[in-house]
Amino acid sequence: MAFVEEKTQSLNFIQNLSPFRVLVSNPKDQKADRSNDDLAGLSDFLTNCQGIYYDNIVDNSLNDEILSEFAAKAPYEVKAIHGGSNAILITPSSSSSSSSSSSSSPYYLSTFHFIHSDGEYENFAFTFSAVAPYDILKISSALPFIKVAVKDKSIKKAMTFSSGVTEIGPEKMDLLFSYGSSNDQSRVFRISKEKLMSLM
Repeated sequence: MAFVEEKTQSLNFIQNLSPFRVLVSNPKDQKADRSNDDLAGLSDFLTNCQGIYYDNIVDNSLNDEILSEFAAKAPYEVKAIHGGSNAILITPSSSSSSSSSSSSSPYYLSTFHFIHSDGEYENFAFTFSAVAPYDILKISSALPFIKVAVKDKSIKKAMTFSSGVTEIGPEKMDLLFSYGSSNDQSRVFRISKEKLMSLM
């Protein structure tokens, strides 16, 4: 789950949601020191990051608590919390920021999913602050993605998985979520930012 931090222009990566961990890249110094003990434990992952050099880790225990409490409220047993789409920077317009449901400061928007104990997936949108330690601000109710009939024998139940999000429309007032459905179809879901905020 990658995102570009506006202030530093570093390409950051949400490596884990539970526990919450962000890897921060150093785009200006490709010879960055990797002696950090925490980074040493990620050698396999870092090897796969071609051309990207990470030299800092941001953990956020408050986000861990927020996600754990959110999962505990689910009407089913949550087996795991995994990531979803990329994260995009949202800069509220003067009209949208006047709403009590919207932040007046820039924030990031992304998605994640729960895996039920029976193997089903549930997708959610969430927002987090634009600066470290990237506090989670809001979490939506389940996104109404369409589950098509299962044709792929590698899965047993219909499922959806969020893969991307972008801003679209006049003045970028709408959001487009891309997702896969039952390993068979690529689909998109369009929703206004105002409507999504009402689901949070």
